[in-house]
Amino acid sequence: MEASIEDLRLWMDWAADGVPSRSAQREAFRRGEAAFEEGTEFGYVLRELATDELVGGCALLPRVGPGGIEIGYWVRSDRHHRGYATAAARALTAAAFEWLPEVDVVEIHVDEANHASARIPAKLGYQPERREQRPRRAAGQTGTFVIWVMRRQNWEATFS
Repeated sequence: MEASIEDLRLWMDWAADGVPSRSAQREAFRRGEAAFEEGTEFGYVLRELATDELVGGCALLPRVGPGGIEIGYWVRSDRHHRGYATAAARALTAAAFEWLPEVDVVEIHVDEANHASARIPAKLGYQPERREQRPRRAAGQTGTFVIWVMRRQNWEATFS
């Protein structure tokens, strides 16, 4: 995370103050583990097979309402353009539709200025369905978020 803090500041409000303390990081992992055990959020770390180094994280987040779930992801700045985010989003999309029968739609929310992040849902066949105005919470954000959507029937028709 330390290697990516400058990039993360552009998009994530929690990164504005720099790298979180060790205790804050431990607390975030504790909350994440508890949410996973409760079945309310499903967060994962991404590790590089060759080195076992942490290269990012991803999650299924139930914050889009009934029948939907959101995917979030980040990859360390020095590991961009290696396919980690695309592989993570593909795996989480498949998992959402396979393990969560109540989920009919998976969304990826991307600030319109975050072109690198927007390439991920586009590669996977997600469609930009709508735009939402939100308060700007990080330096790089425009406040306009593109909501990329994958519907169960489209995923199954393409990837089954």
